[in-house]
Amino acid sequence: MSTRTPRFSWHILGDFAALLFVTGAVTTPFQGKGDWDVSIPVVVTAFVIGVALFLRRKAPVTILAVTVTLTLVLMFLGVSGPVIGLPLAIAVYSVALRLPRRQAWLLSALSALVLMATFIFATDFQFFDPAWIALLAIPAFATAAGSYSRSRRELLKSTEARAQAAEENREAEARQRVAEERLRIARDLHDVVGHHIAAIGLHADLADRALIDHPEIARESLDVVRTSAHEALSEISDMMKVLRENTEMAPSPSLKNMSDLLTRFRRSGHSVTVNAQGNLENLPAFSDSVAYRVIQEGLTNASKYSADATSRVDVTRREDSIHITILNPIDSAQPTTNKQGFGLMGMRERLAAVGGTMEISTDDNSGFQLMVHIPLSREQQL
Repeated sequence: MSTRTPRFSWHILGDFAALLFVTGAVTTPFQGKGDWDVSIPVVVTAFVIGVALFLRRKAPVTILAVTVTLTLVLMFLGVSGPVIGLPLAIAVYSVALRLPRRQAWLLSALSALVLMATFIFATDFQFFDPAWIALLAIPAFATAAGSYSRSRRELLKSTEARAQAAEENREAEARQRVAEERLRIARDLHDVVGHHIAAIGLHADLADRALIDHPEIARESLDVVRTSAHEALSEISDMMKVLRENTEMAPSPSLKNMSDLLTRFRRSGHSVTVNAQGNLENLPAFSDSVAYRVIQEGLTNASKYSADATSRVDVTRREDSIHITILNPIDSAQPTTNKQGFGLMGMRERLAAVGGTMEISTDDNSGFQLMVHIPLSREQQL
């Protein structure tokens, strides 16, 4: 169990200390000035000032006005000396602690001038009397101390706010990085196994239809299913190894490896014609990888929906961009849909990362056409 004293108890302790201090100081004659009668009105007035100071945190300006008024009463009751400025110092300090600096100094100066003027006309004023000097010096020191404390509190509060904001920003950035990493892993997983699963599904269906009448075709399809499954498991195993052991990722796929990709699709029974123009060597790594993934996803979709298991891929390298067009025939009798799966969603996200665009068109004559534009920055071209 914590034994820490609640914060408000220290405030109450300070209020009682101020009450005893003000009452004791006012009811103790200042020897340098001479004795004054410690009468009941003096004690009561000093006590009321001390009690009023209990409320200085909630209503500092009001309590300052009450303190100045009761201090004037003490003056007329004969109380003098530097102690006359002590209650004012406490009230002024509270004002300076809670109000802007200019307002605090203005109220402090007005209060000191009121008491000073009353002191001059109500007492036997002497130029070297320490009482009037105290009426000016004590509130000034109290105002300066209160303004300093207020500035320090604001500085600490501002520092804490900045630290909290920085911590929240770090947490938000961490969550964003986690979300981006999860999205990247999902895209990579889809890219890695998507076309393998598509090939497995296609040839499993073909093997089922040809199993009785054409067993040799079924055997070839099952070989493709077996090979695709092994490749998919191998690539998933490599990805899991990277995630578990925090090792470096395998090199990003490149258009240099496009022939291997095309071989896998052709081996699965999908005929692909490629028309490449321009220099596809030494492309920027990120754009090169995105271009490879676009072709991979485009052919995966084509292998699922092409009417005659054929596709054409056009890749053109221009001065400042790469253009990719993938075209495959569609069955006009089969209804088309605008719904896009995770593959096309991932493709759009990859393209957005490099400022690329993607357009899709469907026509009974030309078929399904995917057109992609991948820009190259000036730095990437060097």
